[in-house]
Amino acid sequence: MYEIDCHGMTTKEMLYFLENIDENIKKIKFITGVGNHSKKPIMDYYCTKEWKCPLKETILNYIVYEKKQGSRIKELPGEIIWHIL
Repeated sequence: MYEIDCHGMTTKEMLYFLENIDENIKKIKFITGVGNHSKKPIMDYYCTKEWKCPLKETILNYIVYEKKQGSRIKELPGEIIWHIL
């Protein structure tokens, strides 16, 4: 399993990385961290969407919508594990 520490990466850097993953890699752990909860935006309580940090949202959107492998991920508070087909 490959472990990628995502601290300090921008969303553009993460998208570039995700689009250029080596084909031989079958399992990746993205260490995103839990985050600084004091910087969360003020929530609209009528909104049903759960707030996620932009980097985590970028990773999840790529896996779910671009690669169509949403069932192959495990999201934990500080990391995302992806089993690549």
